[in-house]
Amino acid sequence: MKLPEPDIWRDLGRLERLAYRMGAAVNEHPMLKAAATAWLTSTSHRWMGAIARALLEVDGAKHVPHDRSLLLVANHRTYFDFYAAALHIWDHRAEKPFLYCPVRSAFFYDHPLGSVLNAGIAGYAMYPPVFRDQRAGLNRHAMDRCADLLRWSPRTIVAIHPEGRRNKTDDPYAFLEPKPGAGIIAHRARATVVPLFVNGLAHDLVEQSRRRLAPERSEPIRVFFGPSLALDDLYDQSPTREVHRAIVERMMDGIRACAARERVYMASRSS
Repeated sequence: MKLPEPDIWRDLGRLERLAYRMGAAVNEHPMLKAAATAWLTSTSHRWMGAIARALLEVDGAKHVPHDRSLLLVANHRTYFDFYAAALHIWDHRAEKPFLYCPVRSAFFYDHPLGSVLNAGIAGYAMYPPVFRDQRAGLNRHAMDRCADLLRWSPRTIVAIHPEGRRNKTDDPYAFLEPKPGAGIIAHRARATVVPLFVNGLAHDLVEQSRRRLAPERSEPIRVFFGPSLALDDLYDQSPTREVHRAIVERMMDGIRACAARERVYMASRSS
């Protein structure tokens, strides 16, 4: 377990330190991560399947390799985008993945209820925390951990939204300006990057459950995977800001290509 250096660690409050220690202990120890994955499989996978599987429509599943670690990059419309993608991956992968979803620290790491939900619903998969304020050292540490975890096990899946925050506009095909963090992680790990586009999810579980009760009248949940991105030419370059941004732009191009396929698919359904 690798925690931040003392000079940046002291920037955290007592509750944040405790939650961070618990998250690191669970996520960076092979036996504990395996136990957390088993918990995630027996709990969240089941309830997400109960409310979403009947509505799930997946395209491009052949693009998701099962023999190596992956960096999944997706658009960000709801809190549950990666739950839908993970539902399909869990259903089709005999050896369940070690899932890591970097999350903003607010609530999940600085509030008791957030920490309980992280543990109980996600098996602490919402790790490592990313900080919204100026604690840059902690965020550099989080990116280092993501890169290390991608190199740690072929079961690792790190799931990131390059946009950084939810896109609350009415247009699901419009995207926010991406942040460089995903590019930094990909470059450091020389990661296999798979883009995807998710659409059709409700913004809360109550509404999604209601839709499940009438699937024939409800909007389907579409998960469109794209092929792994060609990034070796950028990985071979020095890790500059420009290179990181170029990597992120290719990620967004991959997400846009998935979105374009989904848009054509939906148009064909309505014609």
